[in-house]
Amino acid sequence: MKKVFFFLVLFIIQTICFAEQLNKNWINKDSKSFEKVLSFIDKNDFSNSNILNLMNEHIEKEALGFNLLKSKSVIPSGYLSIYFSYISYKDLPCEFKISFYIDNFAKIEKELPAKQVQRIKKNFILNDNYYVFSMKNSENYKKYYEYKQKQIGTNLNLNIPSQYQEYYDFLISPFNDFSYGYIIGVAPEVPYGRIAMTKLMELKNKDVFINIIKSDNPAGRVYGMEGLLRLDNSSKNMDIINEVFEKLINDNIRYEAQDGCIVYYDSYEKIDSENISKYIQFFPYENNWNF
Repeated sequence: MKKVFFFLVLFIIQTICFAEQLNKNWINKDSKSFEKVLSFIDKNDFSNSNILNLMNEHIEKEALGFNLLKSKSVIPSGYLSIYFSYISYKDLPCEFKISFYIDNFAKIEKELPAKQVQRIKKNFILNDNYYVFSMKNSENYKKYYEYKQKQIGTNLNLNIPSQYQEYYDFLISPFNDFSYGYIIGVAPEVPYGRIAMTKLMELKNKDVFINIIKSDNPAGRVYGMEGLLRLDNSSKNMDIINEVFEKLINDNIRYEAQDGCIVYYDSYEKIDSENISKYIQFFPYENNWNF
């Protein structure tokens, strides 16, 4: 009984100490950051200038191809950071996401003003490990797709089984940051982009990979190229790839690649019979990955 009482007292003391450890200045920083974001949302004016102003001066920009641009930044605050990811076409806002970690928010939720917490939960939705606010401008996306279709044609109609949809979505989304490669990290491990490509190869549908090649994710396109040529290493498919890749080459578009722990940014190149082995290594493919 004494042991139970001791541990109960210890738990109460630790709980009180944890509450006391929360720095009020940090809480105030978080509250001010949230207020800035909530005021932006309340104005409902998602113009290019307003979005960039909210994202502050520390913005990372990545050209995705066909005049599509991804911009990212973060507001480091007290106990949490607020992340911004923005897709635009010729300065026209297409999609904008604001997010922060669920766990970090749970740590300070009771310390924030109650009305502010209500506003946060009204505007942000739970998505995996994040709270996310998302804005999408379909009209501006339409302008982008109309321009891109003139360059490389329309996407092919697909009927992807539901159990494969997440792999397809992962490779085509411009918001996803991932590397092209075979083995990455110290562990090492197979990159998720390769796992997604391998799963989609089970469908044995070349049209799936043709659409991925025409998508808006730089590294995803390269996995799409590899998947297509693994299914059918033909000159016809190389022509399909090069119709897209040559335009990306002309615009100096790059993609993230990784070899072990080394991350680098590679340029697209025209695919032919001489350099194809760089992307399709010659070993029994099916026997090399265990998912």
